[in-house]
Amino acid sequence: MTTAKSQTSNFTPTEDEHLARSWSQVSQDPFTNNSQKRDAFWETITGTFNACTGGSRKTKSLMNSKSQKNVANTSTQSQPAPTSNPPSSNAPLSTPNLQNGTSEPNSKEPVRPIGIKRAKQQAASEYASKKKLQHLEKNAAKGQRQSKQMSEANAIQTETNKIQKRRANAKQALANIKIMDKDLATVTDEWLHE
Repeated sequence: MTTAKSQTSNFTPTEDEHLARSWSQVSQDPFTNNSQKRDAFWETITGTFNACTGGSRKTKSLMNSKSQKNVANTSTQSQPAPTSNPPSSNAPLSTPNLQNGTSEPNSKEPVRPIGIKRAKQQAASEYASKKKLQHLEKNAAKGQRQSKQMSEANAIQTETNKIQKRRANAKQALANIKIMDKDLATVTDEWLHE
């Protein structure tokens, strides 16, 4: 009679928890989950795992064998047999139902995460809106600077105009005083004597 060999676990319970958390985090990230090759996927998980545990452990083969066992165990235990019936219309929506006027999905049903394309579109629109805000702030600051410079230039021009007006008035007053100071007897114009 042969005895069953027991396999020791490759990870401690806390490392198992960190490993599961790393795998879940990488798998659910809409930017990286489907857009990387197998090796890059496991390297990302390894990097995330090492960042959580603080160690540097080569875990690709260990995680690969462990995840294959887990997938095999869970798929045989918890998955119902496939049916040929079409999916029901009660499938959870990834967008809010606007017909009912409710914006929150039912808390009992899980919400499907957005896809990679949608996540990238959202990121691009957020980036564009941030750029627009930065551009508007820059233009507003530039406009305020120009407005301040224009008001300073207007104040300088107003002062210059006042000074020139005083100077013109002073010249006019001097011309009037010269005329008033002339002796009429010395003037030779005939039309003045009439």
